[in-house]
Amino acid sequence: MRRVDGDGGLECRDLRRLLRDALGNRTTSTALVTLILTTPTGATLTCTANPKAGVAGVAAFAGCKINTAGTYTLTATSGMITAATSGSFPVN
Repeated sequence: MRRVDGDGGLECRDLRRLLRDALGNRTTSTALVTLILTTPTGATLTCTANPKAGVAGVAAFAGCKINTAGTYTLTATSGMITAATSGSFPVN
């Protein structure tokens, strides 16, 4: 991730989500995965493509940006896999 000049936002490069089954094993799933900004209210997450299909069990997101300073978590969801939430991270 890197800070974007002048707007208080953050550009997130190469966000990846491993697709795992209920036992935590990596799968070869091609399921659609959606990234959701789970905290705080009022900020926006934009990505080049969201949702994104898995390729060999990895959903890779590009061109993602959070538009407002704050402390955030991201949640990856899909009807085919167990949702996962990132650890929190700051955007200054």
